[in-house]
Amino acid sequence: MADKRRHPAKEIADLRGQVADLSRRERHCQLLRRMLDDLREEYLSLAQSAPDAIIASDATGRVVFWNVAAQNLFGYEPGEIMGKSVILLMPERYRERHEEGFAKALEAGKALKPSAPLECEAVRKDGVEFPIEITHSSWRRGADIFFAAFIRDITERKRYEKLREDVERIVRHDLKSPLLGIVGFAKLLMEDSALPEKEQEWARLIYESGMQMNHLLTNSQAMLRIHEGSYRVTPKPVDLVKLLEDLGKRFEPAMREKGVSFTCEIGPAKKGDQACNLLGEEAFLDDMLSNLIKNAVEASPEGERVDVNVRHEGGYVIIDIHNKGVIPPQVREKFFQAYVTSGKEGGTGLGAHSAFLIAKAHNGEISFTTGEPDGTHIVVRLPEGGTRT
Repeated sequence: MADKRRHPAKEIADLRGQVADLSRRERHCQLLRRMLDDLREEYLSLAQSAPDAIIASDATGRVVFWNVAAQNLFGYEPGEIMGKSVILLMPERYRERHEEGFAKALEAGKALKPSAPLECEAVRKDGVEFPIEITHSSWRRGADIFFAAFIRDITERKRYEKLREDVERIVRHDLKSPLLGIVGFAKLLMEDSALPEKEQEWARLIYESGMQMNHLLTNSQAMLRIHEGSYRVTPKPVDLVKLLEDLGKRFEPAMREKGVSFTCEIGPAKKGDQACNLLGEEAFLDDMLSNLIKNAVEASPEGERVDVNVRHEGGYVIIDIHNKGVIPPQVREKFFQAYVTSGKEGGTGLGAHSAFLIAKAHNGEISFTTGEPDGTHIVVRLPEGGTRT
């Protein structure tokens, strides 16, 4: 039989090869460890140099990461806060709610998506509360779950917001004095029997426009709630025909200046109803239609018409405001967003946005079509019976 024993030299060569292979693997592992350490140091440096406070906690709510911005914001040195509960950074009134939310997150047993920014208050080491904007997220590492908070001090933002509110309140107050004077003189002209009928009608329009402005100034907080989506309309009967007729007269000077004419066609209502009456808050519906008609007049080419067509359809009152102008392509997708405007000198881009929100508050909606050669149709749909719960 042949001798199957391996030659010693061959065994030594194989062993040397295995040793060399292990050595290469070890070098590779060392290289990977250095790369991971470098990456860890790089991410730590980024987190430490971030302008916003970054705080991380483990599943027990104990702080495991605390960057320089957090130290500057809250006043705790790392040695004072690491391993302590994040509850130290919260006002007493928030702590129970935090514990409940924390428990639910742990019970879910999975990492959470980053939250939308939330405004609340935090507490510094000296016990002083201050406003913050905070975003939460979490991640898993093996079987463990960790939570992070990204915190920004918004003290200056809140101070500016309060200053702006104070200035707006003063402006509203100061506007009322001359406005009431205009309204008062317009009323005197309305009651002057010696004044020709046409001039008396103009005085009435001045008076009612002034009263509308006074209502909007007085109810600016309601308008704010409309913009926040929290306002509840108190519906009352609104004579839509009269409202549109008055708006046509109100914009008569601007239309005459551009050579634009105005037509208003009222379709038949349901049997037994007055023509296209609806339930809503007249002052806000006036504001909505005023903005839309004003935009139509401004967008209309000179010498053309602005047509308003009103009809009943499927339980809604449909108001179609048409002009021959075309909405530019670059603003169509965001037409009803705030501050979107194109080609209008002094335009704020708030008219269509405000009208959209007022319609929404009345459980209605606004849409548009635009293009050559027909121009633009702004279509308002409002429930016949007013707001629906």
